[in-house]
Amino acid sequence: MNPLQIHLHGHDFALLQQEENQEYHPSRLNLTLDNPPRRDVVLLPTGGFVVIAFKADNPGSWLMHCHIARHASEGLALQILERQSDANKLFPPNSPNMI
Repeated sequence: MNPLQIHLHGHDFALLQQEENQEYHPSRLNLTLDNPPRRDVVLLPTGGFVVIAFKADNPGSWLMHCHIARHASEGLALQILERQSDANKLFPPNSPNMI
């Protein structure tokens, strides 16, 4: 299986750890906390994991998904809702401009 390209909308994130052919377990974490690389797309290695961090300060609903369209359509996608009350002020529920 090839690595997956994971993309987060609305943010850039810090790449704290990226491991190939290694199952995630908290005891194996070796996070890069001093000047970690910044990205908005990261390769999720085959049989491995990534650890990212981002500041959840951008009101709205943001998509995180695999860049391989088939994978996204098969469910490798999620939405992150940030600062819901502020997002509701920007985009009021049931407003005539909302679809």
